[in-house]
Amino acid sequence: MSHALARPADPEAAAPPRSGVIVAVLAFAGIVTASMQTLVIPLVPRLPALLSASASASDAI
Repeated sequence: MSHALARPADPEAAAPPRSGVIVAVLAFAGIVTASMQTLVIPLVPRLPALLSASASASDAI
C-alpha cells in the first residue's frame, strides 16, 4: 500500500482560491455590516412608536 498523496489530473483544478478575491469579499462584507449598523442609529428615538412598545422594551434593539 502506497502512502503517497494522489495528485489531481489537472493541477489548476486543485489550486486554492486567490487571496485577493477573498480579501475583497471580506472587506465588502465588513463595509455592508458597518453601514447596516449605522442605519439603525437615526431610528433609535422613534423605535418605541414604530414598535408600539415602551421605551425600556425597545432599548435593546
